[in-house]
Amino acid sequence: MVLSVPVQRSATVALSLQETLWPQLEATASNLANSTTSGFKRVYAESIEAKYQNQANGNVSYVTLMNLNHDFSPGALKPTGNTYDIAISGDDFFQVEGGRLTQNGQFRLSAEGTIVGPSGEALLSTGGGPITIPIDSNFVHISPTGAVSNQNGVIDTIGVFTVADKKTLQYTKDGYYLPTDELIVSESATVHQGYIMESNVNPIEETVKLIEIQRRYEQAEKLLKESYSLASNVIHISSKSGL
Repeated sequence: MVLSVPVQRSATVALSLQETLWPQLEATASNLANSTTSGFKRVYAESIEAKYQNQANGNVSYVTLMNLNHDFSPGALKPTGNTYDIAISGDDFFQVEGGRLTQNGQFRLSAEGTIVGPSGEALLSTGGGPITIPIDSNFVHISPTGAVSNQNGVIDTIGVFTVADKKTLQYTKDGYYLPTDELIVSESATVHQGYIMESNVNPIEETVKLIEIQRRYEQAEKLLKESYSLASNVIHISSKSGL
């Protein structure tokens, strides 16, 4: 892709690289920090090369950041044996009170008997309401279709949703997303009781990437210092020669 950019200077090339590397550094650090967070999706940055054609100095390449995206590929399913830990096979989502979506299936039972997430928001059913477990339940079973039942029969059904375009999801924090498009009830998702979906972050790959980003940032910083030093020398010589 060819963009119109300012006249070439080594300093502006280095600055464009640093401006692009900084959000990549933050994204990679976030990935590492959340590598053990259930349902977390890896963040990655999209950048493009901006070419400037200069007949005097030849072609010069700048770097510009497009946006930050999330990799929604599913993580591995990890067995826990906990009654209210649930995972979805695939890339669909649970919805919690407040409308946010998540694949973090570390749910628990509140003091009021409602299934809630780590932050206390209620897990929502297909009908959009919280799921409350009767106090007299001898056991709670969650079927592959999301039906929650006890010895007396079905209590409610866990809502499993998706959206037409996952790039429209707005990331909030802790692996939660706010939908901006209409939700679609998933017809093919399989729910697993006693499992959680692990993060899809590979810590080794992210560590290597972090080291590479830091190295490139330092190289750009060195280029900036050399450019500023050269400019200072030119100004100093010019002032002495009366130019």
